[in-house]
Amino acid sequence: MKTLTKQTLNAAIATAMFSGGLMHTSAANAETDALTQAIVGGKAYADFRLRFEDAESGSLDTNAFYLRSRIGYKTGSFEGFSAQVEFEDNRAVLGMEEDLDQTINSQRDLILDGEFTELDQGFIQYKNDMVTAKLGRQVIALDGQRHVGHVGWRQDRQTFDAGRVTYKPIEGLTLDYAHVYRVNRINSPFFGDVRTASHDLFNVSYKSPVGKIAAYYYDLSEEVGGPGFDATTTAGLSLNGKTGEDIKFLYALEYAQQDNDTKDKDMDYIFAELGLSVSGVTGKLGYEVLGSDDGTENFSTPLATVHKFAGWADVFAAPSLFGTINGGDGLVDTYASVSTKIAGVKLAAVYHDFEGDDSGDDLGDEIDLLAATKFGKHYNAGLKYADYSAPAGADDKKVMWAWVGMSF
Repeated sequence: MKTLTKQTLNAAIATAMFSGGLMHTSAANAETDALTQAIVGGKAYADFRLRFEDAESGSLDTNAFYLRSRIGYKTGSFEGFSAQVEFEDNRAVLGMEEDLDQTINSQRDLILDGEFTELDQGFIQYKNDMVTAKLGRQVIALDGQRHVGHVGWRQDRQTFDAGRVTYKPIEGLTLDYAHVYRVNRINSPFFGDVRTASHDLFNVSYKSPVGKIAAYYYDLSEEVGGPGFDATTTAGLSLNGKTGEDIKFLYALEYAQQDNDTKDKDMDYIFAELGLSVSGVTGKLGYEVLGSDDGTENFSTPLATVHKFAGWADVFAAPSLFGTINGGDGLVDTYASVSTKIAGVKLAAVYHDFEGDDSGDDLGDEIDLLAATKFGKHYNAGLKYADYSAPAGADDKKVMWAWVGMSF
């Protein structure tokens, strides 16, 4: 047997160390390449909406023509981590700047969109099979957005500076918690766009055989940066489901109780909706109550997508944010809707009847109409109309929108 000399041993050790170094360097290079690929191999996207809006109330008649541009970039994933950045801009076109400025400076909520450029989203995300965590400026929309939403109908979308964790321990169960430290609200004359806050949002949902069941608890602080939103705590439970095949029965129920800690008031929220869908035609009957405490303060929804509720004319939008509908009287909205799709065009009509919760006073009625479609792979267009008839002594309001959009 050949004797192992000292020189041979040293050579073997050196070779092993060199080979290990090469392997380590190779692994490090592969990891660096994977990180680089995640950063540069992401996806750029854009969304554009050109919209004309005409709003008339009393002696005021305002219109605006604007282009909202939203562009962003989302990286690929590296070890579960990714990032996203998105900018949003709204510009008046065809010489409509004066009308936009006049609207924003007025004290009437005729058209809430003005010219702006802002960081819409910018966050870091970690995601695996069970957990999704985000930190930074982001969109948060919970359940039907009655309590927390993005107000996507407006050109300036509402976003939140927040830390958020979503956990799905088993199939169908989602636990969601977000701490919001700033609210980036829509462009409006009623409140500052950016407001410092300390909101804690807890939401648990489960997709059961009878529908989606959700329980929530929203602890909202007073916000700093404009006319004050009160500190409130809201706890609620909802069910949203459907059954049947050829004939589908739709149902939704929700109840919430709110404590206004600023004013020491207690209010209730009630929502019930029943629907029937047959041969592509869907009809619904609904009942929603923003309850009042002795006619002085009503249930408020300061983080909601309020345009979705109580009529598209937005007559009750601002006071529902602050809890001041008809001086705090609250709102009862009884409505009926019918919708269908013909030749790829969605058609919808809604009728609302409004009255005060505490007083029972007539607060008017409204008819809403919609025709919207998507065509090609990237395009959409639509017409929308809201006609609010006020009770005696108040102003009617009519709003018309026409838009085309493109996204890729």
